[in-house]
Amino acid sequence: MEINKETGLLKGNITIGIFTDVKKGDRVEWIPTLFGERLTKWAEWQESWNANIISYYNFTGTTGDVLDDVSASGNDLDNVAATRGATGIIGNGVASVLAQGIINGTIAGFPTSDVNFTINSWIKTETLDFQVLLGWMQASDGNLAAQVTINLNHYFFREVNLFSTQFDTGITPTIGTFEMATFTYDKESNNMSFYLDGVLSASITSDFTGTSGTCFSLFKACNNAFPSNATLDEIGIWNRTLTPTEISDIFDAQKDGFVNGTHIEVFDFPPIVVLNSPINGFNSTNQTIIFNGTITRVSGSGILNVTLFIDGILNETNSSEINDTDYLFTKIISEGSHNWTYESCSIGGCTTATTQNFTIDSSPTINVFSPTNTTFATSTIFFNATSNLTVDKWIVNYNGTNVTLSDINTTLEVEDGIHQLLLYANNSITGVFGLNDTIFFSVDVNAPELNITEPFGVINFQDISENQTLRWNVSDPNIDTCLLQYEGVNTTLSCAANISNFTIGTARTLDIFANDTFGNMVSDTVTWSYLVLQTSTTFNSSSFETAEERFTVNVTTNGSVITAGSLTFDGTENTGATITNTTVNNYSITNSITIPASIGTKNHNFNLTIVGMIINTTTQPQIINATNFTICGAAPQDTPFINITFRNETLAEEDVNATISSTWTYSLTELSEVNKTLIFIDATQKLNYTFCSSPSDRDLNIDLSMTYNNDISQQRSFLLTTTLSNTTLT
Repeated sequence: MEINKETGLLKGNITIGIFTDVKKGDRVEWIPTLFGERLTKWAEWQESWNANIISYYNFTGTTGDVLDDVSASGNDLDNVAATRGATGIIGNGVASVLAQGIINGTIAGFPTSDVNFTINSWIKTETLDFQVLLGWMQASDGNLAAQVTINLNHYFFREVNLFSTQFDTGITPTIGTFEMATFTYDKESNNMSFYLDGVLSASITSDFTGTSGTCFSLFKACNNAFPSNATLDEIGIWNRTLTPTEISDIFDAQKDGFVNGTHIEVFDFPPIVVLNSPINGFNSTNQTIIFNGTITRVSGSGILNVTLFIDGILNETNSSEINDTDYLFTKIISEGSHNWTYESCSIGGCTTATTQNFTIDSSPTINVFSPTNTTFATSTIFFNATSNLTVDKWIVNYNGTNVTLSDINTTLEVEDGIHQLLLYANNSITGVFGLNDTIFFSVDVNAPELNITEPFGVINFQDISENQTLRWNVSDPNIDTCLLQYEGVNTTLSCAANISNFTIGTARTLDIFANDTFGNMVSDTVTWSYLVLQTSTTFNSSSFETAEERFTVNVTTNGSVITAGSLTFDGTENTGATITNTTVNNYSITNSITIPASIGTKNHNFNLTIVGMIINTTTQPQIINATNFTICGAAPQDTPFINITFRNETLAEEDVNATISSTWTYSLTELSEVNKTLIFIDATQKLNYTFCSSPSDRDLNIDLSMTYNNDISQQRSFLLTTTLSNTTLT
């Protein structure tokens, strides 16, 4: 291959390289001619350098918060404010500008005791201040650490533990220049050495006791102490002591611009596992499953084993170590939902594929042709169905009892009702039953069931002005219409309501008819009677205090005799009602009372004694207005009933003034226990006194006791019992 500078290459830095897989024992060399010069010495990565490598970071990426460990260890790091995409010794590196960034993460496998190790990194520092370049420690304890630092203007290895190791290399970093710094430790000789650019530059005898820290960081300690201003690239950590030759070879390979990332291909990586079948979401009616997955090695050593996991449990391992092939396992799987995966291992580690789900369902799928989702007017039902699998037994259940069919094309006698069909089919190979439970059918051969519950028998009381309540019970899965027949009139009823009413006539018998959608009809007849049927009432809608009122109720009985009656008015019972048997079974009950002195709406009803029980008639309201007798004033007390004047006891009998003190007992009826009283006193002498009554159109019975007097006469008394009207003025 030859690249000629005369062909017009662009200006600037140009990276040229090749990618190749390196297997154990291979040696790869590339001798190109570039710009007219044949390069006989060229970079190469040897497979032996991979041995015992813990982590390797080449920082190829330019963005993102995660920096990958390109070895098999997976010790990835998190980036916090460090600069990615900075110019490295090979392609990209990472930098902490003005000591602002830190890269850290939880690691495993780093040296934590007296073991051999190697730490190698390309470093370009911008200052000689004390700074931590890289290392690991207990994040919460700065006194437990192993760190590569710059201290006293030198490269420095600092171990802080029970026994501290402070290795001052005496080598001053070259500011602004990439240098490969390598620290090694050999526990057999207790020797710690420092190599700069592949050349041994310093060493000491010291015990490395290690730290148990699991926080690995770049540019600062994990506790954010001792920030650095530097660029790092190609960091490698081994748990062995690299030989001087290996260190020199790595320097030679990388110093000339080893193509960034080429060495990634030679690490031992875990295999690639691809699951082929059964695919995710696979459904099978066959319990025999062939598991198939392709296993491909990535690089390095070959496949060690392949393991089948079913439902998270190791099932079988194949250790044939065949590379790049399909691995098959044949298994008998139980019914139900399952998952599976392969795990394959090589020296580079193990890979487990993403779990895939599958289902074994050998239950037959049943298609029902008869019965269908409908209602049948016959009890002989035909059963017919098919299945996708071979079936040796069919079972039906529609009423809680399993019935094995002699044939899937057969009939059964089914009782009335709504039924859910459970049809089972048995897989003749696996013995697993399938079920179809989607059919709901009805059988309706019988007429509806009907029962009238009201009116019924002897009803103690009913007011003819109110409708009679009608109640019934009807049941049928396919009820259609209900009809009332009373006194020759048909009235449609709402079957589901179970309640209605009708106007009471003279008949005491009615019929209800009910039919279903298949024409099955039933009827029920009921006869009843009323012990007391209230047919009418007579009374004034309003009255006045102390007035006499007459109340009448007319009733019809079922032949029983009313023996006594009373009137309850405003909660007070008034006995002695007059009972008149007007015609056969018809009675008129009357009672007259004096209205008590209390205004407002007052309720009343009759209480009738019949066949040893008391029947209360319908409660009725009456408005009671006030009866007032007083000195005349504004309406309605402005209609005079009596005027009182005074005369001298001389011959002239001239009018004179007088004072009075009077007590008036008054009533719209005869004076009795129900009366009202007015006490009127006036100490100022007047010629006359006029008294008015309300209501003004009714006579008023009074009983007056009065005394009167003036300055020139002795006191006189006056008594009067009379009836007043609006024409009685003196």
